[in-house]
Amino acid sequence: MSNSQESEIPLGDQLRYVLRPKNVLKTVASQVPFVSASVEMLNQLEGQRIDARIASLETETASLKRHHQDTTATPSPAAPSLAPASASDRSAWPPAVKEYLARNVEFAVVHTPGVEFGDKYVLSVGSGCLIGDNNVLTCGEVLDTARAVAEHKRGRVVLLIGLVWYEFDSAPVDESTGLVLCRVTTRNEETYRKALQLFDNSPALLQSPNMEEPSWTRMPQIGQEVGFIVPSDGKDSRRFTEFTAVEFCTSVVSHFKRVNDHRILAFATSPVTGRIKQLGAPVFSKDAVLLGIISDVEQCQFDAGSRAVVTALFGFPRFTDPKQKTSEASTS
Repeated sequence: MSNSQESEIPLGDQLRYVLRPKNVLKTVASQVPFVSASVEMLNQLEGQRIDARIASLETETASLKRHHQDTTATPSPAAPSLAPASASDRSAWPPAVKEYLARNVEFAVVHTPGVEFGDKYVLSVGSGCLIGDNNVLTCGEVLDTARAVAEHKRGRVVLLIGLVWYEFDSAPVDESTGLVLCRVTTRNEETYRKALQLFDNSPALLQSPNMEEPSWTRMPQIGQEVGFIVPSDGKDSRRFTEFTAVEFCTSVVSHFKRVNDHRILAFATSPVTGRIKQLGAPVFSKDAVLLGIISDVEQCQFDAGSRAVVTALFGFPRFTDPKQKTSEASTS
């Protein structure tokens, strides 16, 4: 067998291998006393390198074999159907959007431009999310902007739930997330009566601050489809239950942001062609799960639009308090 393999190597290749400078040097050095030992040591080191390379190839081969076994053992996903989408697939977003619209509120500044103007003006400056038990979740940037505008306009900050004004008390801004919880207190009865007249005295058509807690998650996923409400520039919107005309935008979770001093977990969406004019808007998944609050807007060099920077709920005490849960479980 060895003779047949040797005969397969052309004579020219054998000759070129023997006449390599390194091999010629070994042949000459082997005839010199005390040098042949060095040549033998060199051959042993080369043999060690070859053995190490063979062992590495064997390891790579075993790894590829295991990968192939794992891949073949995992069932492959079914091929996408070419049939038209069913009615349930086509209407996947509308039920979630209904949840978004019911929970979207606005922070606004009520002010009077001058003595000659008797009417009060309302300027919306940010958004928030009703999360049940008369609480509204927003980001600290919204409250900072609202208070600065109120000071400049010599007005006051109110909460708009639909067309009705509400007073509120804000808790301290959470240092680990930058989010803040505001509790709805008193309702402005004058605006409530006007809203009732507009809706033919049907209180059921007006939003209520005391809603059930939404479904939520602390850990969004990259590639997850998301949606949120943004103010609209359209002048012919048929919705008139909100103070500001709004529209619906969709995007996906593009990447997570690096941890900074104000946000433990935040993510950016893919570019949105529309303008994200206000912060504080809640971001939901396609199945109406609350993912976070828009706390910033950014635009990269080659983006054809703006990206919403969303602060996730991870780290916020209302949604992340394992010590308290552990103590409550042990007490019960």
